[in-house]
Parts: sequence; structure tokens; C-alpha cells
Amino acid sequence: MPMTRALCLCLLLAACAPFPKVDAPASKTALKTPGLLTSAELTAATVTAPPPDDPLAAQTRALNTRANALRAQQ
Repeated sequence: MPMTRALCLCLLLAACAPFPKVDAPASKTALKTPGLLTSAELTAATVTAPPPDDPLAAQTRALNTRANALRAQQ
């Protein structure tokens, strides 16, 4: 029962909260939105870079070299 009262209290407080109007005009300090890019500008901006090198490749080579050296000792 106390949980129900707490929920009702929260809903009552939320209903009394002042919310700004959605259609209110933007303030004069608001930033202007940038212009849209053309398709040529989008294509130039989205040039893909080559895939990065495998960060574990050097460690893999070192471990393989070590394993081969240990096999050679046996």
C-alpha cells in the first residue's frame, strides 16, 4: 500500500510540473543549423580509409617464432 501512495505522489508531482510550450519560438541565442551537403560533398567526405593493420599480428608472429624455437629444442 505505501508503494501505491508513493507512485500516486510521484504522478501528482509530475502532473504539476511546468513544461515549456513545444511551439515556442526559438531564442535568439540558439545556434543556426548548418546547410545540407550535396551528394558530391557527401561522397567526398565519406571516402573510406584502408582497414587498419591487425594489432595482434606482431604478437602472433613473435609467439609462432617462440613456439618454433621450442619445437626445435626437443
